[in-house]
Amino acid sequence: ITLPTGFASTLTSVVFDGTHFVALGLDGSIITSSDSVTWKVATAVNAGQALNGSIAYGNNGTYVVVGAGGYIATNNSGSSSPGTDPTSTISDIITGAWVPQVSGSTQDLYGVAYVNGDFIAVGQQGTLLTSHDGVSWTARNTGTSNDLWQVAYGAATYVAVGNSGTIISSADSATWTKQTTNTISKNLYAICFGGNDTFVAAGDSGTIAYSASGAD
Repeated sequence: ITLPTGFASTLTSVVFDGTHFVALGLDGSIITSSDSVTWKVATAVNAGQALNGSIAYGNNGTYVVVGAGGYIATNNSGSSSPGTDPTSTISDIITGAWVPQVSGSTQDLYGVAYVNGDFIAVGQQGTLLTSHDGVSWTARNTGTSNDLWQVAYGAATYVAVGNSGTIISSADSATWTKQTTNTISKNLYAICFGGNDTFVAAGDSGTIAYSASGAD
């Protein structure tokens, strides 16, 4: 792996946009790679605002970063193909400035994903925001005050997970229902939908939970 000279930031999130991997650092740094081996510097997010945040990429060509205090920023300066100068240390994508967006929230945002045509951001105290374009955001009632960390989509269902075994699901990303998980009490930090049409969530102390519907 070849990183930019002097790069030592803690990386918290990575996304693939179809041609490039894009990674986000705790300090707002952004690095990109077209081959997963050689990484280049791209335009950074404002320092401190990406803390514990996440990055997503949508089919509309928009990158979205979320972070501390409800911070959301977008960038549309992507590229449809890898750069032509392999010797350059500067990325050929995300060359323009990040544009701050109004999230309507002051809660820290920990995760963002582009699923089923929409961006969904989750965070502190049950915060969940949805957006079709990454610019205009709508707060949704999640029925929980526990922190939420990540969201996935599958089987026509959105599912978000969080602290104390919190699992919420939705058929439309607007109306969310808290699921009963009497056997799960650990914090859940990650969820995905994949093989065998199954949701799998993972968290503290080796906790792994699975569901075919996202509701049981």
